[in-house]
Amino acid sequence: MSRWRAATEIQSLLFDADLFTVKAAKRWAKEHDFRRGSVDVKPNTIRLRQADPALYRKNTFRTITLRSGIQAVIAVPK
Repeated sequence: MSRWRAATEIQSLLFDADLFTVKAAKRWAKEHDFRRGSVDVKPNTIRLRQADPALYRKNTFRTITLRSGIQAVIAVPK
């Protein structure tokens, strides 16, 4: 294993549906220079896909917290 960690990128943004509407999630994404096109609404989350998951290495996906109510799915690009 390399002693250097591979750089990750944000693949999706996840917004808490109790705290954000789709419009508010898109506004936050725009204000922070993220894409806002592909939206997936689930009972608890609003997902704004930033890139196709196929562009990333398998088994490198992780979810991190950006701030209260907002998480990001990160992964290592191929």
